[in-house]
Amino acid sequence: MEAEGAERLKAALSRGLETYPPKEWPILMLAAADNWTNAPDGLLIFFVLPNSVFVDDLIAVLDAEGLAAHAALPR
Repeated sequence: MEAEGAERLKAALSRGLETYPPKEWPILMLAAADNWTNAPDGLLIFFVLPNSVFVDDLIAVLDAEGLAAHAALPR
């Protein structure tokens, strides 16, 4: 995906998250990741479709929540 498209997706996610209290953002990101990886091919699909622009954000949330072993998977 081109950089402009990736930035649009990230901005849309950010606008959505901002409608919730910041303390809820990590669980919302994890719920979104569950949706993004819940296809028959799981992480394979996540890494090749547009939602892959959120890999770094997902890793940051997993690390921040003390889920280093989970963060190591996409890392």
